[in-house]
Amino acid sequence: NNGTAGGSYNTVVLSNGTLIGNIASYIGSGSTNNSVTILTNATWSVAPLGGGAMLVIGTNGAVGNVLTVDGGSVSNMIVNGHNWVGLKVGAVGSVSNRLIIQNGGLVRNVSGLQVGVGSGSHYNSLIGTNGGTFRMAYDGSGFQGKEVLVGSGGAGTVGGNNNSVILTNSVLYVISAVNPSCIGGGSSNNVLTLYNSSWTNGGVGIMIGTNAGGNTAVGNTLSLYGGVITNAGPINVGVSGKASNNQFIVGGSVFGAAGLYVGTTTGAQYNSVIVTNGGGFSMTSGGVLIGSSNNGTAGGSYNTVVLSNG
Repeated sequence: NNGTAGGSYNTVVLSNGTLIGNIASYIGSGSTNNSVTILTNATWSVAPLGGGAMLVIGTNGAVGNVLTVDGGSVSNMIVNGHNWVGLKVGAVGSVSNRLIIQNGGLVRNVSGLQVGVGSGSHYNSLIGTNGGTFRMAYDGSGFQGKEVLVGSGGAGTVGGNNNSVILTNSVLYVISAVNPSCIGGGSSNNVLTLYNSSWTNGGVGIMIGTNAGGNTAVGNTLSLYGGVITNAGPINVGVSGKASNNQFIVGGSVFGAAGLYVGTTTGAQYNSVIVTNGGGFSMTSGGVLIGSSNNGTAGGSYNTVVLSNG
């Protein structure tokens, strides 16, 4: 129950049943190919509403562990008054762990999201498909909604490569976080894609591609198709000299940006922000730095911003 190593190839399938916990839950710690499936008319409350417990899918070098929410629901990954995060998929060098939400399944009440956190945590994913939805917000009080991290550790520290979050009709909610949300902290080819979804970011900012730990950050992407990001905070794309080909694609609406910074360090090249397909971008404070640092010293080359409806 403290996330130390367990066995492999274990299976739980829940139908027409209820699980209610009050301590941290783990699926795969130092182990492989464990699975939990929550079917229609089944519910799993990781903690009582207002309680404090996180869910971790794959940690300590775990491989191929999966939670499938197939028509059922999983809720209350909420950690009150702590700096811990409610949901982790792939942590501490873990590979190919998955959370799949499908066929009307629902995951809700989550205080913070991390996918592919820590060096070596590759190919982990959170996928909502066929009517599956993910909703971080809940109608309560007193919880810390931590930042959203994909292929990154907290405060832009090192994450893994090739991690994915793809969601439709979902809600991301950040409140009381200290550090920016980040896609690609010292890592490459991480993806966060939102279709017709909303993201309230608490003004903490969004970083896409930064060379945490001295590592390169290449090909990380945030895509918004329909839906909205509000209270975005500073938008940074290609934050350091080893950050290239990172991009923010805006096909929805972004509000409350507090500055737009693209390729702000020498060597930060081919990074881009593209507003397209009727998308809009609204900035209410901060500056605009494209291929330049904030005091006019050298930035990177071949960086691009295309803005419409903003």
